[in-house]
Amino acid sequence: MTLLIDQLLLLGSIAALAAAGWRLAAAAVPSGLLRVLATVALAAGGAVISALALALVSLGASPVALTVVAVAMWVAVWRLVPKRSPSAWEQLVSWWWELPVAGRVARLALATAAVGYGAWVLRYPALGIDALSYHLGLPEVWVHNGQPGSLVPVLDGWPVENYGLDWEVLVAWVMGISRTFVPATLLEPATLLLLGVSVRAGLEQCGVSARLSWLTAGTMMALPLVVFQIPDPNNDVPEVAWLACAAALVAGSAPLRGDGEDGERHALLLAPALVAIGLCVGTKTTGAPLALLGLVLGGWRCRDQLRRFAVPLAVAAVAAAVIGGVWYVRNVIDHGAPFWPLSTTPWGTPIPPGLRAIHASFLSSFHILYHRAGAYWNYVEGGVVLIAAALVSPLWARRRAKWGSLVVLAALLLWAASPYTGITSSTGITMVIGLALTSTRYLLPCMLAAAVTLALAARGRSGRAEVLSAAALLGALVVNLVRDANPGKSLVIAAAVGVALALAAELLLRVLPASGVRAWLAGRVAATLAALVAAAAGLATLLVPVNGFLAAHARVGLYDSVLVRWLDARPAFRHGSEPVLIGPVMVAVLTGDRLAHPVTLLVPNDRCTALAREARNAWVVIEVTQSVLGEDAHWIRCLAGERPAYSAGGYVVYAPPALAAS
Repeated sequence: MTLLIDQLLLLGSIAALAAAGWRLAAAAVPSGLLRVLATVALAAGGAVISALALALVSLGASPVALTVVAVAMWVAVWRLVPKRSPSAWEQLVSWWWELPVAGRVARLALATAAVGYGAWVLRYPALGIDALSYHLGLPEVWVHNGQPGSLVPVLDGWPVENYGLDWEVLVAWVMGISRTFVPATLLEPATLLLLGVSVRAGLEQCGVSARLSWLTAGTMMALPLVVFQIPDPNNDVPEVAWLACAAALVAGSAPLRGDGEDGERHALLLAPALVAIGLCVGTKTTGAPLALLGLVLGGWRCRDQLRRFAVPLAVAAVAAAVIGGVWYVRNVIDHGAPFWPLSTTPWGTPIPPGLRAIHASFLSSFHILYHRAGAYWNYVEGGVVLIAAALVSPLWARRRAKWGSLVVLAALLLWAASPYTGITSSTGITMVIGLALTSTRYLLPCMLAAAVTLALAARGRSGRAEVLSAAALLGALVVNLVRDANPGKSLVIAAAVGVALALAAELLLRVLPASGVRAWLAGRVAATLAALVAAAAGLATLLVPVNGFLAAHARVGLYDSVLVRWLDARPAFRHGSEPVLIGPVMVAVLTGDRLAHPVTLLVPNDRCTALAREARNAWVVIEVTQSVLGEDAHWIRCLAGERPAYSAGGYVVYAPPALAAS
């Protein structure tokens, strides 16, 4: 019963924040995708701020407290902000009926494909080392200590807790209320959808044709660097999604129409754009330069209206500063450098030894490209096509659009000059050499800029310019689709079901009077029924996969699968709530399907007496394959008098004495 209540609280909290964001967004733009994007940004910003505020009193992961704050935010907005028509349901029905038949069929096919993709992600939750160690590891610790954003070690020698943590706080918000991993796993696919919608809406505001906008959005969503991360809740896709969302809102604040003429301005959209920029910068720093550039350009184009909206823009700026800047201010106070541990200052805390050993940029180790060209291509593929085409787009772009290629070049050089992009075998740490390849994911903001540059190069022009831009985008899309190996059959089947449903609905409308159907759909009864169906579907999605989540993750066959499968098969572990002590790398899923086991990282070279005392009432998990400094041998010596309950697959597990027999 508690599980059901938690999921109802989560759905209620999401609905409350969404309703508050929807009403606030109406002050800036009355309808359309821009209002949807503003709603998403404001709702997510509200969730992050509420979790951080409640963390001050150790209630940042309390289901009741988080729900109460979400409802209080909705009530405050409902009382202070006047309602604006039309309603969300009326807008949806009106938009749907205005679409051509082909548009309705295509969108329903995409929607069912998205549902199928979400089901596939829940069926095969492929959680990698980054997700298990800190993207889920930090939220797991915060769920138990009630302090999202607090400094807790989760990766020995790598203080990732000092990074920007907005994504992890948002994950902690959904995990804290639901007490499961399911909604956290679905957040990443949701950000993929946000990315596509943002690109489409932003380019529409810039006067790009619908077909080229959809092609650009599809190309970005199909990038291997994006698709490969969807089952694994990393923060790269959310960062670029918030960047695209902010760019779309900035574009909507002063849209470009036709040949340089301004369309209707909605300068107040800069307020939710500021919140989206805060979420982008607070999630990861790689998108910050482009986000700030977009804000400056949007502010300049709306400069004659800024004074009119000074108060709401100031409030949004303060919220964005809290959401995106708190992590860097804390680093300045604690370590003398805003981006520590990635960089430092002469008077600040030195970079940790583990990171200093691989502090090499691509520019300083350019020769590695000769040896790793094939490996880089496997990681980037369609992104290479996008960047290369964007750099040569001035050959056919309009004069104003040519600036985009300079932005792409600057973003590319910033990535190449960044640390950890040029790691070589000379570091002597072979286990992290792959970081030089995976660091290509930091190029996602550059790839977004490249895709947008190509689309803008053909804005307002036909003939050669449009053909060349479309060919480059289509080429990148084809390369991406050839590479992407994700669910395949499931997506095709789901899309086919969507097409069949749409065609059946269209045939039914040929028999029934369309006007009567439309009138009924626009009514209050249909809206209430749709809300109930959506709530029931959401509740089923959150409830059904919960108890088998660990088993589903183990079936994927990643590095921790043997350990997870063994522990999940132990009734004493599955139904217990004893702490789990693990080192040197966190495995967040060991907290269990219902997050019952507090998982904490073993302290390197801790006194044996302390470890032996804590092991009396805890599971101790020691990974011998990830140890670099030999902590595993130290911990095993401390527990030399205890018999391991399990030793295989690179792990040694000690069960609490009272549970050793089971």
